[in-house]
Amino acid sequence: MMLVLVLLVLHPVLVVSVPKWDFLLFTQQWPGAWKQPPPPEAQGFTIHGLWPNNNDTTYPEGCQGPAFDYALLAPILPKLHAQWGSFRGAAMDQQFWAHEWNTHGKCAQQDLLIHREVDYFKAALAMNARTKLFIVLQQANVIPSSKPYTADIIEQAFHKGLGVVPLLQCVHRKGRQLLSAVKLCYDQQLQLFDCNPAMQHKENHCGHSSQKVYYLPYKQLEA
Repeated sequence: MMLVLVLLVLHPVLVVSVPKWDFLLFTQQWPGAWKQPPPPEAQGFTIHGLWPNNNDTTYPEGCQGPAFDYALLAPILPKLHAQWGSFRGAAMDQQFWAHEWNTHGKCAQQDLLIHREVDYFKAALAMNARTKLFIVLQQANVIPSSKPYTADIIEQAFHKGLGVVPLLQCVHRKGRQLLSAVKLCYDQQLQLFDCNPAMQHKENHCGHSSQKVYYLPYKQLEA
């Protein structure tokens, strides 16, 4: 018995945490669709959030974990302000990030690759750097314009550039449908994959493939 105890001390059993969710939904916003101006440092799409989800489209919220600690983000604050800023102004950034961490980040940290607060925010920044949505569209000759595109042109541009089908979200203003957000699915190894049909049905809000979608420049924000 003593030998067994010694071996357990020298070679502790590795306990692997398995997330209680299936995948992560990474959401990026297009400032041209919103009434509020984007963060001053923003270049292209900005981050809205990184949210654990289940295959049946449900999602966990408010999981157990450490409270949001702004000081832990000091090394990445410049990137966060530029890429994950609040449309309500820089003064609201800290409150915005606290909400995302307390609501979604604590659940995301069940993933072994996101086990600390700073890892959660770094993961989203890495996804943003990897996808470069504005450049992907630009390379497909889809640029911000006052003239509409069709939903399938935008979707095909993302599919060609990213290798997956995105979830497109639109808002309606003055009879026009404006591209407002793009959502992408990541597995528990933080790799892109095609969102399942249930998520496509729930999260695609820009209508059928021939539907007109406006991808407006920032300067055409309307009150």
